[in-house]
Amino acid sequence: MTIFDFLTILHNKSKSWDDLELSEQKEFSPYMITKWLSMDRDYCEVVNELQQYTIGILDKKMVFTLYSELLPFRKKYFVKYIKGDKKDKYNPELLIILREYFEESKKNIINILNLIFITNNEKTILIPILEKYGKTNRQIKTLTKIK
Repeated sequence: MTIFDFLTILHNKSKSWDDLELSEQKEFSPYMITKWLSMDRDYCEVVNELQQYTIGILDKKMVFTLYSELLPFRKKYFVKYIKGDKKDKYNPELLIILREYFEESKKNIINILNLIFITNNEKTILIPILEKYGKTNRQIKTLTKIK
């Protein structure tokens, strides 16, 4: 069975946990069910609250029963998968300079850049750093341009 089969069963209540074969019970993944249900705006808050119990504390049977009882009846269920942005948002040279300046990992530098650009502080924070590294105004514009 696929994750979509389990989501359909949970929504249309066609099977209980005991009706599933042993191999199907082993395939059931509370983590994946929670992940997919959290992509539905209608369920996001509830799934977030239940996540602390459904992943780790409760066994598979209890998670299956909980979601089966909780979810509304739907004959068909579809939710669009939300995927992350794969392409690099920031200039690689800028990341190298900031990694050296802050002595942080690439992941932390990306988080720092996200905060800088959200708060519109790129001029007050990035320009002085890039000037210290001898970058011209033209190079600074190129480096701070978001893709």
